Amino acid sequence: MPHSKEIDQSELVDPQSLLDRGECPYTFLAFPASAVDENGLPSDLDARQYIARVQSEGVPVGIWLNTPVKSTGYAFVGPENVAVLHDVLKTLEASGDYVSGFASDLSERLFGR
Repeated sequence: MPHSKEIDQSELVDPQSLLDRGECPYTFLAFPASAVDENGLPSDLDARQYIARVQSEGVPVGIWLNTPVKSTGYAFVGPENVAVLHDVLKTLEASGDYVSGFASDLSERLFGR
């Protein structure tokens, strides 16, 4: 079931703040870094809706574009929110809103694999 809310940009976590503390972002969706809009958000509607849905469930998410993996951007959470992210994803799958492996399949599609 698609989620119609948009990503709340004012609530996005800054990946640099994690990196400055010696922590690594925990990524849950990969997308081509070249396929972002003027705000640095993924331009793909499915990717945007998925990130917005996770965020709307109270999970603090961020978008990471300057990553160690060339040409790859990520949606991520901080290490302190990994368990919450997994719980939310399980709930979204159990409700039938998203199938298991949705993010992985979407990432593969976005990279044309």
